[in-house]
Amino acid sequence: RRNQASGAYTTYVDNKLGGNHQLKIGGEVLNETGETIWKQYYTNNVVMLTQNGVANQVRLGSPVDSINGLRSYGLFVNDTYSHDRLTLNVGLRYDRYRVFLPEQERLASKFFTALKVAENKNVVSFNHFVPRLGVIYDLQGTGKTLLKANFGRYYFNPGVNLADATNPNSSTQFCTFAWSDRNGDKLWQEGEQAATNSGCTGGTASTSIDPNLKNSVTNEFSTWLERELGGNVGVRVGFVYKMDRDGYQSENPNRPKSAWTVPVNVTDIGPDGRANTGDERTVAAFGLNPANAALPTTALVFNPDGYEANYKTLEIGVNKRFSKKWSVVASFMNTWTSEFGSSYFGTGSGGNYGASGSLFGGLAGSTGFPITPNGKQDRSEFSQWNFKVFGTYEPGWGLRLTPVYKSQQGYPYGRVFTGGAISQNFFAEDLTAHRLDTVKTFDIRADKRFKVNNRMSVSVLFDVFNVFNANTETNIRANTGTVAISETGAVISAFNTPTTILPPRIARISARLSW
Repeated sequence: RRNQASGAYTTYVDNKLGGNHQLKIGGEVLNETGETIWKQYYTNNVVMLTQNGVANQVRLGSPVDSINGLRSYGLFVNDTYSHDRLTLNVGLRYDRYRVFLPEQERLASKFFTALKVAENKNVVSFNHFVPRLGVIYDLQGTGKTLLKANFGRYYFNPGVNLADATNPNSSTQFCTFAWSDRNGDKLWQEGEQAATNSGCTGGTASTSIDPNLKNSVTNEFSTWLERELGGNVGVRVGFVYKMDRDGYQSENPNRPKSAWTVPVNVTDIGPDGRANTGDERTVAAFGLNPANAALPTTALVFNPDGYEANYKTLEIGVNKRFSKKWSVVASFMNTWTSEFGSSYFGTGSGGNYGASGSLFGGLAGSTGFPITPNGKQDRSEFSQWNFKVFGTYEPGWGLRLTPVYKSQQGYPYGRVFTGGAISQNFFAEDLTAHRLDTVKTFDIRADKRFKVNNRMSVSVLFDVFNVFNANTETNIRANTGTVAISETGAVISAFNTPTTILPPRIARISARLSW
Protein backbone atom coordinates (compact mmCIF):
# COMPACT_ATOMS: atom_id res chain seq x y z
CA ARG A 1 0.00 0.00 0.00
CA ARG A 2 1.48 3.32 -1.09
CA ASN A 3 -0.03 6.63 -0.01
CA GLN A 4 1.70 9.43 -1.86
CA ALA A 5 1.49 13.21 -2.19
CA SER A 6 3.62 15.23 -4.59
CA GLY A 7 3.76 18.67 -6.14
CA ALA A 8 5.98 21.03 -8.11
CA TYR A 9 6.18 24.71 -9.07
CA THR A 10 7.78 26.00 -12.28
CA THR A 11 8.74 29.56 -13.19
CA TYR A 12 10.63 31.13 -16.08
CA VAL A 13 13.30 33.82 -15.81
CA ASP A 14 14.73 35.45 -18.94
CA ASN A 15 17.98 37.32 -19.50
CA LYS A 16 19.68 36.46 -16.22
CA LEU A 17 23.36 35.47 -16.02
CA GLY A 18 23.54 35.72 -19.78
CA GLY A 19 20.69 33.35 -20.58
CA ASN A 20 17.19 32.10 -19.91
CA HIS A 21 16.16 29.89 -17.01
CA GLN A 22 13.40 27.39 -16.32
CA LEU A 23 13.34 26.92 -12.54
CA LYS A 24 11.46 24.06 -10.96
CA ILE A 25 11.09 23.14 -7.30
CA GLY A 26 9.04 20.30 -5.87
CA GLY A 27 8.79 17.40 -3.52
CA GLU A 28 6.91 14.30 -2.46
CA VAL A 29 5.99 12.27 0.60
CA LEU A 30 5.43 8.52 0.39
CA ASN A 31 4.18 6.18 3.11
CA GLU A 32 4.62 2.56 2.04
CA THR A 33 3.58 -0.58 3.92
CA GLY A 34 3.86 -4.19 2.83
CA GLU A 35 1.73 -6.86 4.47
CA THR A 36 2.41 -10.57 3.91
CA ILE A 37 -0.22 -13.07 4.99
CA TRP A 38 0.32 -16.82 5.10
CA LYS A 39 -2.79 -18.73 6.19
CA GLN A 40 -0.38 -21.65 6.55
CA TYR A 41 3.31 -22.16 5.75
CA TYR A 42 2.67 -24.49 2.81
CA THR A 43 0.54 -27.57 3.48
CA ASN A 44 0.10 -28.16 7.21
CA ASN A 45 3.00 -25.73 7.89
CA VAL A 46 5.53 -28.42 6.84
CA VAL A 47 8.07 -28.49 4.01
CA MET A 48 10.10 -31.66 3.41
CA LEU A 49 13.49 -31.31 1.74
CA THR A 50 15.26 -34.19 -0.01
CA GLN A 51 18.74 -34.39 -1.49
CA ASN A 52 19.24 -36.75 -4.42
CA GLY A 53 15.94 -38.37 -3.46
CA VAL A 54 16.92 -38.98 0.18
CA ALA A 55 15.21 -37.33 3.16
CA ASN A 56 17.44 -34.50 4.37
CA GLN A 57 15.69 -31.69 6.26
CA VAL A 58 12.22 -30.64 7.36
CA ARG A 59 11.00 -27.09 7.85
CA LEU A 60 8.28 -26.54 10.41
CA GLY A 61 6.64 -23.19 9.78
CA SER A 62 4.10 -20.74 11.08
CA PRO A 63 1.21 -18.76 9.59
CA VAL A 64 2.06 -15.06 9.64
CA ASP A 65 0.54 -11.64 9.24
CA SER A 66 3.65 -9.47 8.87
CA ILE A 67 3.59 -5.69 8.30
CA ASN A 68 6.66 -3.64 7.35
CA GLY A 69 6.95 0.00 6.39
CA LEU A 70 8.94 2.80 4.79
CA ARG A 71 8.38 6.55 4.94
CA SER A 72 10.26 8.55 2.31
CA TYR A 73 10.54 12.28 1.63
CA GLY A 74 11.97 14.01 -1.41
CA LEU A 75 12.75 17.63 -2.28
CA PHE A 76 14.36 18.88 -5.48
CA VAL A 77 15.35 22.06 -7.24
CA ASN A 78 16.24 22.18 -10.93
CA ASP A 79 17.37 24.89 -13.33
CA THR A 80 17.38 24.50 -17.11
CA TYR A 81 19.66 27.24 -18.42
CA SER A 82 19.90 28.16 -22.11
CA HIS A 83 22.46 30.45 -23.72
CA ASP A 84 23.27 30.50 -27.39
CA ARG A 85 24.38 26.94 -28.32
CA LEU A 86 24.54 25.69 -24.73
CA THR A 87 21.81 24.19 -22.56
CA LEU A 88 22.54 23.19 -18.97
CA ASN A 89 20.25 21.16 -16.74
CA VAL A 90 21.46 21.45 -13.14
CA GLY A 91 19.63 19.87 -10.24
CA LEU A 92 19.98 18.97 -6.58
CA ARG A 93 17.76 16.49 -4.77
CA TYR A 94 17.33 15.59 -1.11
CA ASP A 95 15.93 12.18 -0.18
CA ARG A 96 15.17 10.76 3.24
CA TYR A 97 14.24 7.10 3.79
CA ARG A 98 12.97 6.04 7.22
CA VAL A 99 12.31 2.33 7.77
CA PHE A 100 9.72 1.53 10.44
CA LEU A 101 7.68 -1.31 12.00
CA PRO A 102 4.02 -0.88 12.98
CA GLU A 103 2.69 -2.62 16.08
CA GLN A 104 1.65 -6.19 15.16
CA GLU A 105 1.31 -9.76 16.42
CA ARG A 106 1.59 -13.41 15.42
CA LEU A 107 -1.05 -15.81 16.68
CA ALA A 108 -0.07 -19.12 18.26
CA SER A 109 0.09 -22.15 15.93
CA LYS A 110 1.15 -25.80 16.10
CA PHE A 111 4.90 -25.13 15.97
CA PHE A 112 5.14 -21.51 17.14
CA THR A 113 3.90 -19.58 20.16
CA ALA A 114 2.13 -16.21 20.07
CA LEU A 115 4.28 -13.14 19.49
CA LYS A 116 3.69 -9.40 19.90
CA VAL A 117 5.91 -6.79 18.26
CA ALA A 118 5.97 -3.20 19.52
CA GLU A 119 6.05 -0.25 17.17
CA ASN A 120 9.52 0.89 16.03
CA LYS A 121 9.34 4.26 14.29
CA ASN A 122 12.98 4.32 13.15
CA VAL A 123 14.59 0.96 12.38
CA VAL A 124 17.13 2.73 10.19
CA SER A 125 17.15 5.94 8.19
CA PHE A 126 19.16 7.35 5.28
CA ASN A 127 19.59 11.01 4.26
CA HIS A 128 20.99 11.86 0.84
CA PHE A 129 21.85 14.95 -1.17
CA VAL A 130 22.33 13.94 -4.81
CA PRO A 131 23.44 16.00 -7.83
CA ARG A 132 22.12 15.87 -11.39
CA LEU A 133 23.87 17.53 -14.33
CA GLY A 134 23.03 17.54 -18.02
CA VAL A 135 24.75 19.37 -20.88
CA ILE A 136 23.60 19.84 -24.47
CA TYR A 137 25.84 21.68 -26.93
CA ASP A 138 24.95 22.56 -30.52
CA LEU A 139 28.27 22.00 -32.27
CA GLN A 140 27.46 23.97 -35.43
CA GLY A 141 24.75 26.31 -34.25
CA THR A 142 22.27 24.85 -36.72
CA GLY A 143 20.56 22.38 -34.39
CA LYS A 144 21.63 19.47 -36.60
CA THR A 145 24.63 18.20 -34.60
CA LEU A 146 24.24 17.90 -30.83
CA LEU A 147 26.63 16.68 -28.16
CA LYS A 148 24.92 15.55 -24.96
CA ALA A 149 26.32 14.44 -21.61
CA ASN A 150 24.61 13.58 -18.32
CA PHE A 151 25.66 12.61 -14.82
CA GLY A 152 23.35 11.56 -12.03
CA ARG A 153 23.50 9.87 -8.65
CA TYR A 154 20.56 7.69 -7.58
CA TYR A 155 20.28 6.20 -4.11
CA PHE A 156 18.27 3.02 -3.82
CA ASN A 157 14.82 3.04 -2.30
CA PRO A 158 15.14 0.26 0.35
CA GLY A 159 11.42 -0.50 0.18
CA VAL A 160 10.09 -2.59 3.05
CA ASN A 161 12.84 -5.24 2.85
CA LEU A 162 15.02 -3.80 5.62
CA ALA A 163 12.01 -3.57 7.91
CA ASP A 164 11.16 -7.19 7.20
CA ALA A 165 14.77 -8.28 7.85
CA THR A 166 14.65 -6.92 11.40
CA ASN A 167 11.02 -7.74 12.13
CA PRO A 168 10.61 -10.64 14.62
CA ASN A 169 7.26 -11.19 12.92
CA SER A 170 8.89 -11.54 9.51
CA SER A 171 7.09 -12.40 6.30
CA THR A 172 8.39 -15.99 6.30
CA GLN A 173 8.87 -17.99 9.51
CA PHE A 174 10.11 -21.55 9.95
CA CYS A 175 12.69 -23.65 11.81
CA THR A 176 14.84 -26.23 10.01
CA PHE A 177 15.56 -29.66 11.51
CA ALA A 178 17.53 -32.65 10.30
CA TRP A 179 15.02 -35.27 9.10
CA SER A 180 15.36 -39.03 9.58
CA ASP A 181 12.69 -40.75 7.49
CA ARG A 182 12.46 -43.83 9.70
CA ASN A 183 9.71 -45.63 7.79
CA GLY A 184 11.05 -44.64 4.35
CA ASP A 185 7.78 -43.19 3.07
CA LYS A 186 9.34 -39.77 2.27
CA LEU A 187 6.66 -38.10 4.39
CA TRP A 188 7.55 -36.40 7.66
CA GLN A 189 5.84 -37.60 10.83
CA GLU A 190 6.09 -36.11 14.30
CA GLY A 191 9.28 -37.31 16.00
CA GLU A 192 11.33 -37.82 12.82
CA GLN A 193 13.05 -34.44 13.21
CA ALA A 194 16.24 -33.88 15.23
CA ALA A 195 15.93 -32.78 18.85
CA THR A 196 17.25 -29.29 18.08
CA ASN A 197 16.85 -27.10 15.01
CA SER A 198 19.72 -26.00 12.80
CA GLY A 199 18.35 -22.48 12.40
CA CYS A 200 15.15 -20.48 12.39
CA THR A 201 13.86 -17.70 10.18
CA GLY A 202 11.60 -15.24 11.99
CA GLY A 203 10.15 -15.42 15.45
CA THR A 204 13.01 -13.50 17.07
CA ALA A 205 14.82 -10.27 16.31
CA SER A 206 17.93 -12.16 15.21
CA THR A 207 18.81 -9.69 12.45
CA SER A 208 20.52 -6.44 13.33
CA ILE A 209 21.65 -3.54 11.14
CA ASP A 210 25.17 -2.20 11.15
CA PRO A 211 25.01 1.34 12.61
CA ASN A 212 27.40 2.41 9.84
CA LEU A 213 25.30 0.88 7.05
CA LYS A 214 25.46 2.83 3.78
CA ASN A 215 22.58 2.86 1.36
CA SER A 216 23.30 1.37 -2.05
CA VAL A 217 23.83 3.94 -4.78
CA THR A 218 24.08 4.10 -8.58
CA ASN A 219 26.31 6.64 -10.29
CA GLU A 220 25.49 6.96 -13.96
CA PHE A 221 27.28 8.82 -16.74
CA SER A 222 26.12 8.96 -20.35
CA THR A 223 27.17 10.83 -23.46
CA TRP A 224 25.55 11.04 -26.90
CA LEU A 225 26.36 12.46 -30.32
CA GLU A 226 23.30 13.11 -32.48
CA ARG A 227 23.34 14.16 -36.12
CA GLU A 228 20.47 15.09 -38.43
CA LEU A 229 21.00 13.91 -42.01
CA GLY A 230 19.01 14.64 -45.11
CA GLY A 231 15.67 13.02 -45.84
CA ASN A 232 14.35 13.37 -42.28
CA VAL A 233 16.94 10.88 -41.08
CA GLY A 234 18.82 11.22 -37.80
CA VAL A 235 21.58 9.06 -36.32
CA ARG A 236 23.01 8.87 -32.85
CA VAL A 237 25.71 7.02 -30.98
CA GLY A 238 25.93 6.90 -27.21
CA PHE A 239 27.71 5.36 -24.26
CA VAL A 240 26.25 4.73 -20.78
CA TYR A 241 28.35 3.80 -17.75
CA LYS A 242 26.33 2.62 -14.76
CA MET A 243 28.16 2.02 -11.46
CA ASP A 244 26.43 0.31 -8.51
CA ARG A 245 28.23 0.91 -5.22
CA ASP A 246 27.88 0.10 -1.50
CA GLY A 247 25.92 -3.10 -1.87
CA TYR A 248 24.69 -4.54 1.41
CA GLN A 249 23.49 -7.97 2.47
CA SER A 250 22.59 -10.07 5.49
CA GLU A 251 25.23 -12.46 6.85
CA ASN A 252 25.82 -14.49 10.00
CA PRO A 253 28.67 -12.74 11.86
CA ASN A 254 29.29 -15.96 13.81
CA ARG A 255 30.21 -17.64 10.52
CA PRO A 256 32.64 -15.26 8.81
CA LYS A 257 34.53 -16.27 5.70
CA SER A 258 37.63 -16.87 7.84
CA ALA A 259 35.77 -19.57 9.83
CA TRP A 260 35.53 -21.91 6.82
CA THR A 261 38.84 -23.71 7.41
CA VAL A 262 38.06 -27.44 7.51
CA PRO A 263 39.19 -29.18 4.28
CA VAL A 264 36.42 -31.30 2.80
CA ASN A 265 35.64 -32.89 -0.55
CA VAL A 266 32.34 -32.45 -2.33
CA THR A 267 31.11 -34.58 -5.21
CA ASP A 268 29.88 -33.41 -8.58
CA ILE A 269 27.73 -36.29 -9.84
CA GLY A 270 28.03 -35.05 -13.43
CA PRO A 271 25.79 -33.60 -16.13
CA ASP A 272 23.55 -36.68 -16.19
CA GLY A 273 22.40 -35.88 -12.64
CA ARG A 274 22.89 -39.47 -11.45
CA ALA A 275 25.44 -40.85 -9.02
CA ASN A 276 27.69 -43.82 -9.80
CA THR A 277 27.51 -43.52 -13.58
CA GLY A 278 31.21 -42.87 -14.18
CA ASP A 279 31.15 -39.10 -14.69
CA GLU A 280 31.53 -38.12 -11.03
CA ARG A 281 34.39 -35.96 -9.83
CA THR A 282 35.62 -34.73 -6.48
CA VAL A 283 36.05 -31.02 -5.77
CA ALA A 284 38.10 -29.68 -2.86
CA ALA A 285 36.26 -27.25 -0.58
CA PHE A 286 36.21 -25.95 2.99
CA GLY A 287 33.74 -26.74 5.75
CA LEU A 288 32.79 -24.59 8.71
CA ASN A 289 34.98 -24.73 11.82
CA PRO A 290 33.07 -26.71 14.53
CA ALA A 291 33.62 -23.93 17.06
CA ASN A 292 31.83 -21.43 14.84
CA ALA A 293 29.17 -23.94 13.85
CA ALA A 294 28.23 -24.26 17.53
CA LEU A 295 27.63 -20.51 17.90
CA PRO A 296 24.08 -19.09 17.72
CA THR A 297 22.56 -18.23 14.37
CA THR A 298 22.33 -14.47 14.00
CA ALA A 299 22.33 -12.06 11.09
CA LEU A 300 23.87 -8.66 10.42
CA VAL A 301 23.02 -6.35 7.53
CA PHE A 302 26.18 -4.53 6.46
CA ASN A 303 28.25 -3.41 3.46
CA PRO A 304 30.85 -6.03 2.47
CA ASP A 305 34.02 -4.43 1.14
CA GLY A 306 34.06 -4.60 -2.64
CA TYR A 307 30.38 -5.35 -3.18
CA GLU A 308 29.81 -3.37 -6.38
CA ALA A 309 28.84 -3.77 -10.03
CA ASN A 310 29.54 -2.06 -13.36
CA TYR A 311 27.54 -1.93 -16.59
CA LYS A 312 28.79 -0.35 -19.83
CA THR A 313 26.50 0.05 -22.81
CA LEU A 314 27.21 1.22 -26.35
CA GLU A 315 24.18 2.10 -28.48
CA ILE A 316 23.83 3.10 -32.12
CA GLY A 317 20.49 4.30 -33.46
CA VAL A 318 18.88 5.51 -36.70
CA ASN A 319 15.55 7.32 -36.89
CA LYS A 320 13.70 8.23 -40.08
CA ARG A 321 10.80 10.55 -39.22
CA PHE A 322 7.45 9.91 -40.83
CA SER A 323 7.39 11.31 -44.34
CA LYS A 324 6.36 10.03 -47.77
CA LYS A 325 4.07 7.52 -46.05
CA TRP A 326 6.69 5.70 -43.96
CA SER A 327 9.00 5.89 -40.94
CA VAL A 328 11.57 3.58 -39.34
CA VAL A 329 13.53 3.39 -36.07
CA ALA A 330 16.46 1.00 -35.60
CA SER A 331 18.92 0.51 -32.76
CA PHE A 332 21.76 -1.81 -31.80
CA MET A 333 22.97 -2.04 -28.21
CA ASN A 334 25.74 -4.02 -26.53
CA THR A 335 26.09 -4.19 -22.75
CA TRP A 336 29.17 -5.36 -20.86
CA THR A 337 28.28 -6.66 -17.40
CA SER A 338 30.48 -7.05 -14.31
CA GLU A 339 28.51 -8.07 -11.22
CA PHE A 340 28.37 -10.55 -8.34
CA GLY A 341 25.59 -12.53 -9.92
CA SER A 342 25.19 -15.98 -11.35
CA SER A 343 21.50 -16.61 -11.97
CA TYR A 344 20.40 -15.33 -15.36
CA PHE A 345 16.82 -15.70 -16.54
CA GLY A 346 16.21 -18.76 -14.43
CA THR A 347 19.34 -20.60 -15.50
CA GLY A 348 20.21 -21.75 -12.01
CA SER A 349 21.64 -20.12 -8.94
CA GLY A 350 25.31 -19.87 -8.14
CA GLY A 351 24.51 -18.43 -4.72
CA ASN A 352 27.15 -18.63 -2.05
CA TYR A 353 25.68 -20.23 1.07
CA GLY A 354 22.49 -18.31 1.50
CA ALA A 355 23.70 -14.72 1.51
CA SER A 356 20.71 -12.39 1.27
CA GLY A 357 21.79 -9.76 -1.22
CA SER A 358 20.90 -6.10 -1.25
CA LEU A 359 18.89 -4.27 -3.85
CA PHE A 360 21.51 -4.87 -6.52
CA GLY A 361 19.58 -6.66 -9.21
CA GLY A 362 21.48 -5.90 -12.38
CA LEU A 363 20.98 -8.43 -15.15
CA ALA A 364 21.17 -11.33 -12.71
CA GLY A 365 18.14 -13.00 -11.26
CA SER A 366 19.90 -12.69 -7.91
CA THR A 367 23.13 -11.20 -6.65
CA GLY A 368 25.14 -11.78 -3.52
CA PHE A 369 28.65 -11.16 -2.29
CA PRO A 370 30.58 -14.40 -1.49
CA ILE A 371 30.55 -15.21 2.22
CA THR A 372 32.44 -18.53 2.15
CA PRO A 373 35.64 -19.50 0.32
CA ASN A 374 33.64 -22.03 -1.69
CA GLY A 375 31.99 -21.58 -5.06
CA LYS A 376 32.27 -18.57 -7.31
CA GLN A 377 34.32 -15.77 -5.74
CA ASP A 378 34.73 -13.23 -8.51
CA ARG A 379 32.32 -11.09 -10.46
CA SER A 380 30.45 -12.41 -13.48
CA GLU A 381 31.89 -10.90 -16.64
CA PHE A 382 30.07 -11.14 -19.97
CA SER A 383 28.43 -9.11 -22.70
CA GLN A 384 25.03 -9.29 -24.38
CA TRP A 385 23.62 -7.51 -27.43
CA ASN A 386 20.20 -6.76 -28.82
CA PHE A 387 18.89 -5.28 -32.04
CA LYS A 388 15.48 -3.79 -32.76
CA VAL A 389 13.88 -2.23 -35.83
CA PHE A 390 10.30 -1.09 -36.29
CA GLY A 391 8.45 1.27 -38.55
CA THR A 392 5.16 2.36 -40.05
CA TYR A 393 3.82 2.38 -43.60
CA GLU A 394 0.58 4.00 -44.73
CA PRO A 395 -0.31 2.84 -48.26
CA GLY A 396 -3.59 4.77 -48.16
CA TRP A 397 -7.27 4.01 -47.56
CA GLY A 398 -6.80 4.77 -43.84
CA LEU A 399 -4.57 1.69 -43.45
CA ARG A 400 -1.38 1.64 -41.39
CA LEU A 401 1.09 -1.26 -41.19
CA THR A 402 3.57 -1.52 -38.28
CA PRO A 403 6.17 -4.31 -38.45
CA VAL A 404 8.53 -4.95 -35.49
CA TYR A 405 11.64 -7.15 -35.57
CA LYS A 406 13.68 -7.89 -32.43
CA SER A 407 16.79 -9.99 -31.96
CA GLN A 408 18.38 -10.52 -28.54
CA GLN A 409 21.45 -12.56 -27.75
CA GLY A 410 20.86 -15.29 -25.18
CA TYR A 411 22.25 -15.01 -21.66
CA PRO A 412 25.22 -17.10 -20.51
CA TYR A 413 25.03 -19.97 -18.06
CA GLY A 414 27.16 -22.73 -16.61
CA ARG A 415 26.16 -25.94 -14.88
CA VAL A 416 25.99 -25.78 -11.08
CA PHE A 417 25.77 -28.52 -8.47
CA THR A 418 25.05 -28.62 -4.74
CA GLY A 419 28.06 -29.44 -2.60
CA GLY A 420 26.66 -32.22 -0.43
CA ALA A 421 27.21 -31.43 3.24
CA ILE A 422 28.05 -27.86 2.23
CA SER A 423 24.62 -26.64 1.25
CA GLN A 424 25.63 -24.15 -1.39
CA ASN A 425 26.09 -24.18 -5.14
CA PHE A 426 29.35 -24.79 -6.96
CA PHE A 427 30.01 -24.05 -10.60
CA ALA A 428 30.91 -27.20 -12.51
CA GLU A 429 32.01 -24.99 -15.42
CA ASP A 430 32.49 -21.34 -16.19
CA LEU A 431 29.45 -19.06 -16.29
CA THR A 432 30.07 -18.39 -20.00
CA ALA A 433 30.40 -22.07 -20.96
CA HIS A 434 26.97 -21.97 -22.62
CA ARG A 435 24.50 -19.42 -23.92
CA LEU A 436 20.80 -19.48 -24.47
CA ASP A 437 19.86 -19.27 -28.13
CA THR A 438 19.38 -15.86 -29.69
CA VAL A 439 15.71 -14.86 -29.48
CA LYS A 440 14.38 -13.57 -32.81
CA THR A 441 10.81 -12.36 -33.13
CA PHE A 442 8.80 -10.65 -35.83
CA ASP A 443 5.43 -9.01 -35.06
CA ILE A 444 3.14 -6.98 -37.28
CA ARG A 445 0.06 -4.81 -36.81
CA ALA A 446 -2.49 -3.68 -39.38
CA ASP A 447 -4.60 -0.68 -38.33
CA LYS A 448 -7.61 0.45 -40.37
CA ARG A 449 -9.34 3.71 -39.39
CA PHE A 450 -13.00 4.42 -40.14
CA LYS A 451 -14.39 7.91 -39.73
CA VAL A 452 -17.81 8.00 -38.02
CA ASN A 453 -18.31 11.78 -38.08
CA ASN A 454 -16.25 14.94 -37.73
CA ARG A 455 -15.43 14.15 -34.08
CA MET A 456 -15.44 10.38 -33.86
CA SER A 457 -13.57 7.52 -35.51
CA VAL A 458 -13.22 3.76 -35.05
CA SER A 459 -9.98 1.85 -35.67
CA VAL A 460 -9.86 -1.91 -36.19
CA LEU A 461 -6.50 -3.45 -35.27
CA PHE A 462 -5.20 -6.84 -36.34
CA ASP A 463 -2.00 -8.01 -34.60
CA VAL A 464 0.11 -11.09 -35.23
CA PHE A 465 2.82 -11.81 -32.65
CA ASN A 466 5.72 -14.18 -33.40
CA VAL A 467 4.72 -14.37 -37.05
CA PHE A 468 7.18 -17.18 -37.87
CA ASN A 469 6.17 -19.21 -34.78
CA ALA A 470 9.70 -19.41 -33.32
CA ASN A 471 9.97 -21.73 -30.32
CA THR A 472 13.25 -20.52 -28.84
CA GLU A 473 14.09 -21.64 -25.31
CA THR A 474 14.12 -18.57 -23.05
CA ASN A 475 14.80 -20.32 -19.71
CA ILE A 476 16.60 -23.56 -18.98
CA ARG A 477 17.69 -25.56 -15.95
CA ALA A 478 21.40 -25.23 -15.19
CA ASN A 479 21.31 -27.30 -12.02
CA THR A 480 22.67 -30.83 -11.67
CA GLY A 481 20.04 -33.45 -10.98
CA THR A 482 17.09 -35.16 -12.61
CA VAL A 483 13.56 -34.19 -13.56
CA ALA A 484 10.53 -36.42 -14.11
CA ILE A 485 8.40 -36.02 -17.22
CA SER A 486 4.85 -36.01 -15.89
CA GLU A 487 3.25 -37.34 -19.08
CA THR A 488 5.47 -40.42 -19.38
CA GLY A 489 7.06 -40.84 -15.97
CA ALA A 490 10.51 -40.86 -17.58
CA VAL A 491 13.35 -39.47 -15.45
CA ILE A 492 15.95 -37.48 -17.37
CA SER A 493 18.86 -35.21 -16.61
CA ALA A 494 17.69 -31.76 -15.47
CA PHE A 495 20.65 -29.92 -16.97
CA ASN A 496 19.84 -28.07 -20.20
CA THR A 497 16.13 -28.86 -20.08
CA PRO A 498 13.85 -25.89 -20.87
CA THR A 499 11.49 -24.38 -18.34
CA THR A 500 9.96 -21.79 -20.70
CA ILE A 501 9.96 -21.26 -24.43
CA LEU A 502 8.90 -18.35 -26.58
CA PRO A 503 5.09 -18.12 -26.73
CA PRO A 504 3.64 -19.41 -30.03
CA ARG A 505 2.15 -17.37 -32.85
CA ILE A 506 -0.80 -15.36 -31.56
CA ALA A 507 -3.32 -13.36 -33.59
CA ARG A 508 -5.50 -10.68 -32.00
CA ILE A 509 -8.32 -8.49 -33.27
CA SER A 510 -9.27 -5.36 -31.33
CA ALA A 511 -10.95 -2.03 -31.83
CA ARG A 512 -10.36 1.53 -30.68
CA LEU A 513 -12.93 4.31 -30.42
CA SER A 514 -11.54 7.87 -30.59
CA TRP A 515 -13.40 11.15 -30.10
